Amino acid sequence: MSNVEKDLATVEKIFEIVESRLRSLSETNDSHNGRAATIFGFGGIILSIAFSIYAMGKPVMWLFILGIFFIFISLLMSIFAMKTREFWEDPHPRSLRDRYIRKGYKEVLEQVIANRIECYEHNLGILEKKARMVNYGFYCVFIGLCFLAFSVL
Repeated sequence: MSNVEKDLATVEKIFEIVESRLRSLSETNDSHNGRAATIFGFGGIILSIAFSIYAMGKPVMWLFILGIFFIFISLLMSIFAMKTREFWEDPHPRSLRDRYIRKGYKEVLEQVIANRIECYEHNLGILEKKARMVNYGFYCVFIGLCFLAFSVL
C-alpha cells in the first residue's frame, strides 16, 4: 500500500469516527428530550396530587408553598430543556457542489471533516446546556416532592 493510499485510508477512517460521534450526539439529544418530557409529566402529576391533598387537609403552608415552587421550577427547566435549538449540519450540499466540485477526493474529505468537527463542538455545547437543565429539573422535582411530603406529615 502506497503512502497516498495510507493517507487516504486514514482520512476516511477519521471521517467515519467524526460521523459516528455526530450520530451519537443526535441520539443523546433525543434521550435528553425524553428525560425532560418525563420530568415535565411527573411534575404535572405531582402538582395535581398536591392540590388534591391541599383540598383534603391542612398541610403546613410554608412547606407546601415551597414544594409547589420547586415543582413549578422543575416544569420550567423541563420546558427550557425541550426547547428546540438549531443543530449544525455542515456542510450544506450546495456549498459542497459550488466550492469543491473541481477538487480532489482527499481534499474535499479533509474539509468536510473540519466542518463536521466544528458542528460536533457546537452541538456538544447545546447538549451540555440541555443536560444541565434536565438535571436541575430533576433536582427541583425531588426537592419539591420532599417539601410536599413534609408538609402533610
